[in-house]
Amino acid sequence: MVLFEKMIILLTIVTYLANYLTYLFMKHKKIKNGFERCALFLTVNMSLMLFDGLFAVIGKILFDELLLLE
Repeated sequence: MVLFEKMIILLTIVTYLANYLTYLFMKHKKIKNGFERCALFLTVNMSLMLFDGLFAVIGKILFDELLLLE
């Protein structure tokens, strides 16, 4: 279970890092339009949630299979 918890922590760090990089990108490009800012944040966050969910599910399946093999 420790491996699964470490994976969740790593995925959380990746999510926060991607949001921070998105913020820096918008600050550098000086995007003023509120709709564009919201669209960019929603796009990044929805993509991250999709990939985080996939990694978590695949990791959980692999972790359960490893426990069954022992």
